[in-house]
Amino acid sequence: MVLSECCCGCTLRTGCLIIGIMQAVWEVFCILVTLITMLNTASISSSFFSICKNGMHELCETSTIVLYNSLGASIAVHLILLAFAASLIYGTVKEKGCFLMVWVVWNCICCTITGILNSVLIIWLFCIFMIGPAFGVLLAAAVVLGVWIYLIRVVSSFRFNIRMSEEPIKEMANRKI
Repeated sequence: MVLSECCCGCTLRTGCLIIGIMQAVWEVFCILVTLITMLNTASISSSFFSICKNGMHELCETSTIVLYNSLGASIAVHLILLAFAASLIYGTVKEKGCFLMVWVVWNCICCTITGILNSVLIIWLFCIFMIGPAFGVLLAAAVVLGVWIYLIRVVSSFRFNIRMSEEPIKEMANRKI
């Protein structure tokens, strides 16, 4: 089912712009938080190394390396997501459906992976008898995935509208006079 307007009564185009801008702002925020975490980790690690006993230095160094690699990977992922947000904004402004499709496909993949990971987490929490947190994760995951799927539908609907508006133009161009 194709949507005719976004939530709050705005057009699909405006909704896509809002989604793209909000995602871009969020990704920049996440990159800054990760960079700040890396800087704070450096100062914490240096003071932690001075406290570590002789046998613990290797463990401290290894855990710091793993943490830095994880934070570096996080920055890389957020930069990729920022590029996809830029693709959504560009595709919306220029009404280029292919740029919107890139965003839709990527978000469908991410949404599926997130759903699977949350399912594993919920099952794990049930297995270790943490029923309360399991229901909390289930509720949060349901809300986040529901909103995410709606946003994907908004962008997909706008892409569909662009494609449908281009169809008559192509047919007219192919007609012989």
